Amino acid sequence: MSETEEQQGQETEAPGEAPEAPETSAPEQPEPKPPEEESRFNRRIGALRAQLGTAARERDQMAARLAALEAQVRNGGQPAPPPDPQLEAAINQEADRRAEERRLQDRINSFHQAGRDAYPDWTQRCNELQGMGADAQIAALLVEMPEGHKIAARCTRTRMR
Repeated sequence: MSETEEQQGQETEAPGEAPEAPETSAPEQPEPKPPEEESRFNRRIGALRAQLGTAARERDQMAARLAALEAQVRNGGQPAPPPDPQLEAAINQEADRRAEERRLQDRINSFHQAGRDAYPDWTQRCNELQGMGADAQIAALLVEMPEGHKIAARCTRTRMR
């Protein structure tokens, strides 16, 4: 049945009632709200928008963290823990100590190489210096001197004369 037939049928059933207006009329306009209620409504909308903005920022941050973690997993790497300042200082100190040891060893090697190059009996001269009481401190002084190998060689020859 169509709407017009229904309306006619309703009119025949209830002749005293007026026919209802068809629902195709313009949508109802909301009643104007009092200023107090409108202000409360606007505050609520503002609060909801702020929450939405916060949620969007958190979502973006989490997406970035997830992407970084997925990249680490793809590369097979473990996440690097933040460096501990005390551990880092200890590592740097140990690295400096080892570098100084290498420099000292290089100076000792060059001292002995210069002595071997200048004096064919260098090993014997070094043994004589030790026999005269040269200790680690004297050896360190000789190694640090620019021409220490010559001084060491002269000390042993002076004694023999």
